[in-house]
Order: sequence, then structure tokens, then C-alpha cells
Amino acid sequence: MALPKNFAHKQSNKDRFNAVWDALFYLVILAATLSGFLVSEALLPQLGMPIDILPVWSELHHDLGNLVMPMLGVHLALHWQWIKSMTKKMMPRDKAQKKVGAQ
Repeated sequence: MALPKNFAHKQSNKDRFNAVWDALFYLVILAATLSGFLVSEALLPQLGMPIDILPVWSELHHDLGNLVMPMLGVHLALHWQWIKSMTKKMMPRDKAQKKVGAQ
């Protein structure tokens, strides 16, 4: 995987960290999903594949699942200002609504 030439030069440290974190978060979710397919007792037999679930896949799936939630928390914290501004844009409160809410 090649990074753009200007990746390290034209971004702030925060933006660079954010991009790396988002990529790691994506890979953890992808790995958790794929390992979930491998430990599924319903999916593989439906596809005509013999099922022999190795303990390593179950452990990996469990560990990755436990890693997703704290990573999601960091992801939300990194994007919190964007979430707040988009929420305000998508749910505007006009003056009439403010007056009704104040009564």
C-alpha cells in the first residue's frame, strides 16, 4: 500500500494520526468480520463448506471484537466536533421551536 507523496508533509500531526487511526480501525473491523465468518456455524455449511472451527479463530474473533469498542470511542472523540456541527446542520432549530421549548 503506497501513501501519497504529500501525506506526511501537508497534513497536521492530528490529521495524520486521524488518518492512520481510521485505517487501523477499518482493518480491525474487517478482521473481526472475516473471523466471524470463519467461526460461524451457520454460514459455512450453507455455502457447502465443511465446518471445523479452530479455537484460534474464535479467540481472534473475540479479541478483535473487544478491541472494536474502545477504538470506536477514540474514533468518535477524534471526530466529535464534526459530529456536533453536522448534527446542528441536519437538525436546525428555528426561532419558533426555541420559543415552544422555552414555555
